[in-house]
Amino acid sequence: MKPRPCGCKGARTCLICETQYGANDFKPLIELDKSKGYVYCPFCDLAWPGWDAELYKKHPNHTGQPIKYPGIYIKLDFISKDEENELMKHIDEMPWDISQSGRRKQNFGPKTNFKKRKIVADTVLTMTPFKGDTKKYNLSCAEEYPPIIKEDGSLNLQLQACSQSMFEACRPLSQLDVIVRIPMIRRSLALMYGEPRYHWEHCILREDILARRVCIAYREFTPLYLTNGQHKCIGDNIRSKAEQFWDHRCISEQEL
Repeated sequence: MKPRPCGCKGARTCLICETQYGANDFKPLIELDKSKGYVYCPFCDLAWPGWDAELYKKHPNHTGQPIKYPGIYIKLDFISKDEENELMKHIDEMPWDISQSGRRKQNFGPKTNFKKRKIVADTVLTMTPFKGDTKKYNLSCAEEYPPIIKEDGSLNLQLQACSQSMFEACRPLSQLDVIVRIPMIRRSLALMYGEPRYHWEHCILREDILARRVCIAYREFTPLYLTNGQHKCIGDNIRSKAEQFWDHRCISEQEL
């Protein structure tokens, strides 16, 4: 299906294009077996049987037999309420671009072609107070993020703002046929690395988007762009440009 005004492309859909642009027949049907669900607890670093997003709050009074889920670290209250308000104030002062599945985004860093696995080194955008990319999830769009396996860098660092959501990780074709629900807790910093990042499919369910949520994602270079890597010079060039901060309040929307 052709790109729609809401920003969705192909099989990606949101409530807007499903109801206004005839994309209802193309929406992905993500059906997960909730009986295989576990909810990760950031306090004890274990995943406990269940599906309820609030299950981790029962710590230490969990029930059932937990499983280990290494490769996830969540730092609660990484920023304060005042810092969150200040951060969101400045983020919302900049324009949001439309994106797939009803999201809105702000990109910073080099432009990347994920299909060709290439970086366009000459398109580096930097800003203050942070570097990375920002995604805004809207309740009015109620998007659903389909299962994917990440391939960009060995670490994924995310700062959550505005509301809480859940992040599903599953390995339906493996011996460990379970679904681990990871709470994306407001004002927390979540780090994903190793096995969960590369060998588990990740998705966000529409049912878990209860309010506006902003995710600030930081990604590291793959080894190709690091010391001794094939594209080290490109990586060095990008890191050099990343030190050139600018104040978005001094630039007009036409220049952006």
